[in-house]
Amino acid sequence: MNKRLGIIGGMGPKATAVFFNQIVDHTVAASDAEHIDMVILNNTKIPDRTAAILSGNHQPVLDELLSSVRQLESLGVDHIAIPCNTACFFADKLQQATNVPIINIVEETVKYIKELPQEDDRGKVVVGVLATDGTIYSGTYLQALEHHGLECIIPQKEIQVKVVDLIYNQVKKTGRGNLHDFEYLVGEMVKSGCDYVVLGCTELSWFAANYTLPSCCIDALGVLTQVCIEQSGKGYKE
Repeated sequence: MNKRLGIIGGMGPKATAVFFNQIVDHTVAASDAEHIDMVILNNTKIPDRTAAILSGNHQPVLDELLSSVRQLESLGVDHIAIPCNTACFFADKLQQATNVPIINIVEETVKYIKELPQEDDRGKVVVGVLATDGTIYSGTYLQALEHHGLECIIPQKEIQVKVVDLIYNQVKKTGRGNLHDFEYLVGEMVKSGCDYVVLGCTELSWFAANYTLPSCCIDALGVLTQVCIEQSGKGYKE
């Protein structure tokens, strides 16, 4: 059964555009009618999620997200995706307010990593997370990874400053990022002992959409893309 996908976008608009393009590019379809029926709500009125988490003033973000959920409900969507890792801090409260299933990008990414083939003598798999301060502070990836028996490493303070700069001052502000800066950050996480490095901010997914990245990189938006396609009743193609 084909299902209508609702997307709460605008966090940021570039990430939403990348997500839409990925869904189209990776859906098995020979005609327009064979693609996924989607409703994209590019809600740029949603306040900054990191600022809300760090300040403790959650309600303005939650209110706007709930408004988006209700709008998508009214348009008859069968499930909802939120292409923003930081917004997953609010996922449980959003799910409590609707009967429409919300696909959680953090949970799906961790489940994807858990299913990757591992060497028997490797010990616990170590996963590094490149993300906003809000995602790091909220511990959504840490909790999900530990729940699935995986170890989480977050960047050292000086590295996290560079991650935030890449997200906000490059991709969000200009629509593109410096590949050398991105590769440096991934390299630092690998040197710290990470087996995998999650691109845990959808702005960082811009690099996955535009470059061939090392095999250790796990693009959370790419994982969300595959899950959304399959849960919408369509075939996924690499």
